[in-house]
Amino acid sequence: MAEHYYRDDLCRLHLENGLETLLEDAVRLDGCTDNEIGSLKELLIGSTPAALFIRETGCRLRDGVATEQEIHLLILLSLVILHQEIRHNDITF
Repeated sequence: MAEHYYRDDLCRLHLENGLETLLEDAVRLDGCTDNEIGSLKELLIGSTPAALFIRETGCRLRDGVATEQEIHLLILLSLVILHQEIRHNDITF
């Protein structure tokens, strides 16, 4: 029973929480006026709003039907969001 919880329920909860946070970040990405960031987003998902792409792909990911390409784009879009946050908040590592 514990194994089921950790492998399924907890994993799903963490995925949903992560996607929810990513969706919040995507709203900021959609409102970004930085041309470089906008170009990166456009290159990845075209004119589709990032929030919409993440919501739809996140649902497909939770349902276990997302394609490798969709997962790849979701990861790359996450990196663009991270780049935006680092760039606009002067975060250094």
